[in-house]
Amino acid sequence: MAQILSNPDNKQYVYLYDLPKDLVTSVKISKVIKDLANYDLQEPVQFRDCKPHPTTGLPSPFCYGIIKVDGSQLQQIAQAIKYFELTDGDDSRKWQCRALPFDRELLGANKHTTNSQNNVFVKSIKDTTHTKDLDATFSTQFGPVKSAKISLTVKNKTLPPIQNGYGFVCFQNKESAEQAIQKGDVDGMEVIRYQPRDPREARKVYNNIYVKNYPTTWTEADLKDIFSKYGDIKSLVQMTKQGKDGVEKPFAFVCYDKENDRSYGPACADAAVKDLHEKEYDGLKIYVQPAIPSEERHAQVLREQTRFKNSKKKCNLFVKNFPAEYTEQNLQEIFGQYGQIESIKIIQPRQEEGAQSATKLGPRAFVCFKQPDSAANARAALHQRSYEGRNLYVTNYELPEIRKKLQTEARDRADFLTQRRLNNTAPIDSNLLQRPDTLHLIQHILTLIQKQMGGNRFPNHQGGYNNQQPRGPGGYNNMNGNQRVPRQNYGHNRSRSPTGPAQGMAPMMVPPQQIIAQQPAQVSIRSDIQPLAHPDPVVNAYNMAGFKLLPAVVPNNPNYKNQVGEFIYDVERSATEAYGQDH
Repeated sequence: MAQILSNPDNKQYVYLYDLPKDLVTSVKISKVIKDLANYDLQEPVQFRDCKPHPTTGLPSPFCYGIIKVDGSQLQQIAQAIKYFELTDGDDSRKWQCRALPFDRELLGANKHTTNSQNNVFVKSIKDTTHTKDLDATFSTQFGPVKSAKISLTVKNKTLPPIQNGYGFVCFQNKESAEQAIQKGDVDGMEVIRYQPRDPREARKVYNNIYVKNYPTTWTEADLKDIFSKYGDIKSLVQMTKQGKDGVEKPFAFVCYDKENDRSYGPACADAAVKDLHEKEYDGLKIYVQPAIPSEERHAQVLREQTRFKNSKKKCNLFVKNFPAEYTEQNLQEIFGQYGQIESIKIIQPRQEEGAQSATKLGPRAFVCFKQPDSAANARAALHQRSYEGRNLYVTNYELPEIRKKLQTEARDRADFLTQRRLNNTAPIDSNLLQRPDTLHLIQHILTLIQKQMGGNRFPNHQGGYNNQQPRGPGGYNNMNGNQRVPRQNYGHNRSRSPTGPAQGMAPMMVPPQQIIAQQPAQVSIRSDIQPLAHPDPVVNAYNMAGFKLLPAVVPNNPNYKNQVGEFIYDVERSATEAYGQDH
């Protein structure tokens, strides 16, 4: 992502939006692009999480992706996949997604200008309206549309999102947006000017507050005495719940309100939160925050925990593979010499992991230093150091969420590369074989091979060679009447060659590099056999490379077939790189 943003003029990127985070993969995206645009994606998708909801703080169930395509085909590909659908295998469940090509008008300060001038807000959208239908309706009546979007809400991660009945249409120019606003009603949909708000200024209005961590002796009357100072209390409810230690702990909800004044309650609640939160009463810091649903509260707690863990990331070490009988005191003695330790926590294997698995895993520990330098020194000094026959494993602590995300990205990339290899299993392109220059080069190599072999092409059923020229004395093949190349005896001959192995014995296999080095002394290449000239420099280069291979193409080189086969494959591959698949 940093590379993309650092080079905003690189127009090779298409942005994908409204992707279901728990469903989308690079393999699915590449299949969609292949089906709709007939384009083979060369790199996996770069997925990025969307920002949390500006008011509730809940993590978004959607993500967006970035794909890199051929710059010359950017607009065609983006238009073909402008609105596409993803499924989970069931065609009845479809997720509507969008694609936008790289656009400087949607970057930085330009984004605010484009939103305020070219964007319109559309209400009363029917549930059956598809995003591409919204685009078609407005582009037909008012002008070209950059993108259309219908607001979605996810109720169940396994089901497609529900449309909220409103959306946005961003036009290519502000004149089209003004025409749509002036008309007001477009096929039963209400169109008004879009007024963007800074997400940082978005704040949920509340008049109900949640109170906990106060003395157990407090009654509702005590709570009223404290909170009535900030306004008229409409209701106050006190309850109890069992804590992790098994002790019943009280908590309460306090609601402010006044008739015919909608701003009164939120103002009183906000004042109480700002003044009373973390104020100490009888040794306890009282907790006073806006009352929100449990799901939002859980997300808030998770954010606070993540923020704290991130602050300790460079100070915290993960340790494993130490002796099972070690205690916190043993780890204190080992790690304490590198700096002041804030905390040590040993985690024993869970019972459900099984006795054998638990023994294999062993205990794990977290050692948190007060200074990051101390943690770095301890890791450098203690990692892989042996204690009682076990090599200690020490590394920096990593948030489980980050670790899971990295594992998901690695798995997605591996699946994409595997799928790409499966789609490119053809060893030779049939179109490439039809090219005259390729066939000319292959035929030339085969002709030279045949001449070097003296016409011997394939081994016969007895392990020798089918001779197409007269045999000379001593079991040699005559090549041009003067050069004698010894035949390799594979143990099936009826007679023994003076220099060959005994009958029934396995031949001595000579490494190919030795054959290549030795053959020039035994084989003389006729001076009239030279690479044929060709106007294409690529073909000329491979003619010369093939000519250098000739000294190794002899019957007593058991690897000559593999060498020639690899050479021909290199010819096909390099020619494909030089001319392209479709040439």
